[in-house]
Amino acid sequence: MKHVCDKTTGKRYIDHPERVANADETDLSGNKVRSRGYAPKGAAAPSRNKWSETNVTAFCWTAPNGYVFPDVYIREGKYWTKNWLAHARAGSVGIFREDGYFMTQEVFLSLLAQMTKMIPGGVTPEFRFMLLLDGHVSRVHPDVVKEAKRIGFDLFLLPSHMTHVLQPMDYFYGTVKRAYYKKLKQARALKPNEAVPVEAKIKLWSEAMNERLDAEYVQQGYDKLGIFPPSVPKALARLRNLKGDAGVEYKAPDDVVRSTPARQLVEQLKHRKKRKRSSSKPEVVKQLVSEFESVRETDAVDDDNGEDGQSPKKKPRVAGFGRWLTSEGYEKATKQIEAARQAQKDLKQAQKDEKKKLREEKEAARKAEVAARKAERARKAAEKKANEAAARAAKAQTKNTVARRAQASKKR
Repeated sequence: MKHVCDKTTGKRYIDHPERVANADETDLSGNKVRSRGYAPKGAAAPSRNKWSETNVTAFCWTAPNGYVFPDVYIREGKYWTKNWLAHARAGSVGIFREDGYFMTQEVFLSLLAQMTKMIPGGVTPEFRFMLLLDGHVSRVHPDVVKEAKRIGFDLFLLPSHMTHVLQPMDYFYGTVKRAYYKKLKQARALKPNEAVPVEAKIKLWSEAMNERLDAEYVQQGYDKLGIFPPSVPKALARLRNLKGDAGVEYKAPDDVVRSTPARQLVEQLKHRKKRKRSSSKPEVVKQLVSEFESVRETDAVDDDNGEDGQSPKKKPRVAGFGRWLTSEGYEKATKQIEAARQAQKDLKQAQKDEKKKLREEKEAARKAEVAARKAERARKAAEKKANEAAARAAKAQTKNTVARRAQASKKR
């Protein structure tokens, strides 16, 4: 980019930062915002479905001299039913797409036509303009490239998978989106049962853009990334943590020349220490293995040479431990390992039996407690019935006594 110039006029873009811009789009749906919905007990919970909202995409672009161009909003539909851009930044326009609100080559062609009207001085084949873009398929479509060349745009695509490091708009979107999501979360909290309309999202996005993006911050962003003025050391400083000064010709060290970032990553992974993992082997097995691994890596030789004076005999190799061990020692170790494993199994089985016994005891105690409660409830019910019967009998006796006295007084 440092040596790219307007082929028609012969002027280098590095001398005219106002004729260079980086552009990128972002989704304003705000579905990453997570918030809980609260409702009284027994009432229907408020809906928190963000996909039911009408969404919109914002296409933003800035120039290295600090100028922030008006936004272009992409929305699904055929025409504006009302003034959705009432609260947008000055000069912003809208583009409709019938089958969605994402970027396509047709939408990008419409964007090029709108951008020519927003650029101060316009764009013509004689007065060209450079766009720094990512490698999205909408930018590299043959129709887009042909139309951009005809209008007067020079499309400069940033390296693939490096836009998060080299693209200024991605750098600016970080701080703008944090402010936008905060505002959007507050708007949803005020009316949890209602969807946020498109005009409100555009208003919140415009407020975030005005608060976070100014000329000084934009200039610092382009300079920090090494995009404008072009600085290879600054770009590599973000990519490989290499330091460099602006304006100094960069000379890569020998180790960087000989190796690529992918190879460097492979070498780092190759020499990285392996993570220690816990082993399920019994302690006896671990001890035996550590003892066997401590054996020197030399050939074990018999003390007795052959009768015919031949060379000493090598004892059989045990492949399991990768060391030279005697066959008797291997058999002994095998038996000890099997015994240790069997002891481990027996211990686990005993623990299972003990847990099962505890569960059975708890269940029996629970059943006994339930039976005692039932008996207590039955005793109280019987006692209550007896008390009620005694009360009825006493009441009847009192009534009979009163009746007899009344009868006796009449006879007198």
